[in-house]
Formats: sequence, C-alpha cells, structure tokens
Amino acid sequence: MMLSHQDALAPLLCCPDDAVDRTSRYHFCYHGGVNAARSLRYARRHARLSQRELADRSGMPQPALARIESGRVTPRLDTMSRLLEACGYAIEIVPSAALDRSAIRRLLRLTPRQRLDLAVTEAGNLDRLLRR
Repeated sequence: MMLSHQDALAPLLCCPDDAVDRTSRYHFCYHGGVNAARSLRYARRHARLSQRELADRSGMPQPALARIESGRVTPRLDTMSRLLEACGYAIEIVPSAALDRSAIRRLLRLTPRQRLDLAVTEAGNLDRLLRR
C-alpha cells in the first residue's frame, strides 16, 4: 500500500540515518502528539511487512500487534522500540528545548514597573559578570 507524503509525515518526523553513518536504518524523531498506532503502521507498511511477519520478527503475538495498530493499546517504550527495530527503524530520544513557562508566568504577574526594575537589576548583574 502506498502512503501519501502527508500520511508519512503526520505521525512522525522521519529522517534517514544513512545521512550520518551510511546505513539503511531510519530514526523516528518523536515530538508532542505522536500517535504510536499510526507510527507503527507506517513503519510496518514502509518495511513491506504484514502484521504476521512483524509479529514473527519481534516475538509478539499478532493479535497484540493488531491492538497496538488499532490504537486500543498504547505500547511501552521498550515494546515500541522492539517493534520499530524489527521494521528497520529506531526511536531517537533527544532533549527538548522546552520553555519553563512558570518563570514566564511569574514575570507576567509583575507590574510593568516591577518588570522594568527587575530588568535593570538583571542588566547590572550581567554587566558585573562580563567584567570579571
């Protein structure tokens, strides 16, 4: 079954690992809102495997694989990793550049004058640090 470009990108960001080390493996680059069922189904179809073949390769019963692909069950990370590896994919966990929103909320609770005073204080601290 052929997947459209949009179907391929919707559940994941996929980047060929061979761009780095010249192998045929791919990485799943997870981001917020990744759907395990769609990602696994995409990887299995892209590897041209039936559910039975993937079940045999991964040592998982086919009915359990069907429950994951249907979204009725959410797999643990180690299970998802094992299934994706059997399809020639790997999960890559990278640190997020997430913002600490609590600090932003604290600043927004300040009055404009308090924010200005804080900015002047922080600028002075930065200036002293750079003079060392």
